Amino acid sequence: MKSLQPIFLMLCLSFLLAPACSQVKPSQETNLRAQIKLKLEKAIEECTQDISVVSDLNDRTEFWQICELDQKRRLIKIESYTDGILYQEIYFEAENDLIYAKETEQMMPKNHFAQSIWNCEYFTQNGEVLSTMSLGHGKTESEDWQAESIFELYQQRLKELKSFKN
Repeated sequence: MKSLQPIFLMLCLSFLLAPACSQVKPSQETNLRAQIKLKLEKAIEECTQDISVVSDLNDRTEFWQICELDQKRRLIKIESYTDGILYQEIYFEAENDLIYAKETEQMMPKNHFAQSIWNCEYFTQNGEVLSTMSLGHGKTESEDWQAESIFELYQQRLKELKSFKN
């Protein structure tokens, strides 16, 4: 029992200090995530027509699905498969602002079920990352990782989207 005391102390300190490192208060963060997830779920339900595109702009075949819900909401989903890993990106815009993004990398050898390696959800508003949730082992574990890098990737994807021909 004595050996658990240092671990318990570290956990307690982590929970006490974590809110100070967050950009929003924990209760606000939970509410924000819930609100954005509800908007996302509603958009997914409403998406009955989407535009599909296949591209090779990034030295791999990528499958795009773009769902324009109305003048103010759009879902973009991009998937590719390379060397046994399924890559997925999801972007959700509301009021012409990116409010949600998700990156996923799943190990998926051929003829096997998927095994999740890593994913990160970004909850954003007005060009600012308000909250992230990351699971698994991936780039969020690097000390050089910046949550705001999602905006660079998103802007790159918007440029690529504009380059597609009708």
